[in-house]
Amino acid sequence: MCMSVLVAVLATVCASRAVAAIQAGAASAAPVASAAQTAAASAADAWPRIFESGGFTVTVYPPTLESWDARTLAGTCAFSRGPVGGKTLTYGTFSFTASTEVNRMTRMVELTRLTVTGVSLPEDPAAEAAMQAAMQAKGGARSVMVSLDRLEAAVPTMATAPRVQVAPLRNAPPAITIASVPTVLVLVQGKPALQEIPGTKLERVINTQMLLARDSARAWWLKIADGWMTAKTLAGPWTVGDTAGNADLAAAATWAATQPAVNLLAGAAAAASTPGTAATAGPAAAPATPAIPVASLAKSVPSIVVSTQPAEVIVTDGAPKWEALGSSGLEFVSNTSGNIFRVTSSGIHFVLISGRWFGAPSMQGPWAYWAAADLPAAFHMIPTDSAKENVLASVPGTAQSQEAMISNAIPQMARVPRTQTMPKPQIVGGTPVMVAVADTTLQAVSNASVPTFMVSPTSWYAIKDGVWFASNALDGSWIVATWVPPAIYSIPATSPYYNVTFVRIYGSTAEFVLVGYTPGYFGAYVQDEVVVYGTGYVYDPYIGDTWVAAPLTYGYATNPAYNPWMGWGMAYGMGWAMDDDYYYYRPYPYWGPYAGAYGPHGYAAWGPGGWAATTGNVYQHWGDVNAVTRTSAGYNAWTGRAWERSTASAYNSSTGARAAGQRGYVD
Repeated sequence: MCMSVLVAVLATVCASRAVAAIQAGAASAAPVASAAQTAAASAADAWPRIFESGGFTVTVYPPTLESWDARTLAGTCAFSRGPVGGKTLTYGTFSFTASTEVNRMTRMVELTRLTVTGVSLPEDPAAEAAMQAAMQAKGGARSVMVSLDRLEAAVPTMATAPRVQVAPLRNAPPAITIASVPTVLVLVQGKPALQEIPGTKLERVINTQMLLARDSARAWWLKIADGWMTAKTLAGPWTVGDTAGNADLAAAATWAATQPAVNLLAGAAAAASTPGTAATAGPAAAPATPAIPVASLAKSVPSIVVSTQPAEVIVTDGAPKWEALGSSGLEFVSNTSGNIFRVTSSGIHFVLISGRWFGAPSMQGPWAYWAAADLPAAFHMIPTDSAKENVLASVPGTAQSQEAMISNAIPQMARVPRTQTMPKPQIVGGTPVMVAVADTTLQAVSNASVPTFMVSPTSWYAIKDGVWFASNALDGSWIVATWVPPAIYSIPATSPYYNVTFVRIYGSTAEFVLVGYTPGYFGAYVQDEVVVYGTGYVYDPYIGDTWVAAPLTYGYATNPAYNPWMGWGMAYGMGWAMDDDYYYYRPYPYWGPYAGAYGPHGYAAWGPGGWAATTGNVYQHWGDVNAVTRTSAGYNAWTGRAWERSTASAYNSSTGARAAGQRGYVD
């Protein structure tokens, strides 16, 4: 019997409460969401569900989800009940609560500890108690799977639902360069700090990922592709350098190749397309990795931009090519993987960087922050079947922006054994450097390998791979925490440790601690009803014998993007050179929830070649339960595959088709 007929029958034979519940369940079974999201729903969430009990066949229809605090879910289900093999049915509803564990990677939610809190059977009230006992026996002893898509679709109508914490962010524009030739951005975090490169007469700038060196004649050298580029000043101009017979440069390159924190800008090695690892969730196998040519300065020489301040580079493939964006009144540059727009009526130019809008009278600037709420109405008219549909996630009030905000509030959860321990934090330089955490009573160890906080001399907390640990001393034994002091959650956005406030402890048992993080852990925050990347604040890094990087907002070409495997999230590399040789010449994000001190001249929390999109699951197994490691940030949110070096397109969240011009890179 189809659902429409069933509802019509129920309307005449059942109490209105049961009818309403079934209708709501039918609506939630087909939420107003993208075709790709619907296709991604797992068969484990199939409805209705049927079981037999006490000589009756019971059919349970999709749940109406009414409230959720990220841990406990409450809702109602309609059901029908009739003798096995019979045709006479009675209808009712039951209410329930359950504990939830979210897996964003598989887009499924596991309901455990299900409790049936009440049953309404208007046509046979005497059977309600027995029916409640049967429901409890069936559901209480096992877990029930529902799709994350169903849960996200219900969030807007819930009486209680997870909400993204909002803090004042900074929106000063970075130095924006729009280039029409392959261009490499070299970010130096603060004033260049120089140290000798072992076995050479060169000095290296340690507070950048690149191999940027200065020789005894005070000339600058940058290792890139299969050679070096040189300049008299960091501002350039940069040209291909003559390295013949230069033993120091050769030795420096050899040394740097052994340093995980150094990005040699070597491009990607040529590799045949391979099918890769099949996705553990998603509507279909993801695209294969394309073969990428090895870059060479003999073939193409990029422009170099060195910046000690926040900066961003957007590269077009030759002169900008403007195209009308349907009838929206907007034009966009079609030959770039970035987002450049022009309002036809006013001529004002806009770029989207790190989820923020910046406007200028021309592509040469000057650029100023433009609050998303004040965007011209033309942005709301961007066609949902266009190549630029994804930018609607950065336009307040659109379905895409609402979906992105909901996604940003959903935690990824894992269970960690209470016996789990953590190695003592590595102290870069040997001696702890304590700094006050603004607006709190906390102190942080600024040169620790993981975020480490002193609450009191006998109370210490550290976060490693999305799990909180506690100790009575910095050099003591660290065990998984079952509670986190409220002071930690008062850390403001002005602090470089703000991202740790997005990791929570949701409960514990005698054996496990349930932990989880929302995408704020990776730097995705909500501002003006849209999701943005980074706080915008400029933080001071630790620079001693080693550099401990502080969070950056700009320089990664980061913007919201959608794919059918993971939904909405932030993706990196949307704006760099489209040319194959130079598409891979980009700075890696090098701070975040991962740890690992690389000595003696660099520290990288994420490390070259290994970072996660903010939709991915960084929890993996510690023994027989979930935990977190840097190497298995788990899932490529661009391709739906296990982490590997690859590029792919973003997808249209309405149609499921690839979004042309939306290239991104995720390791």
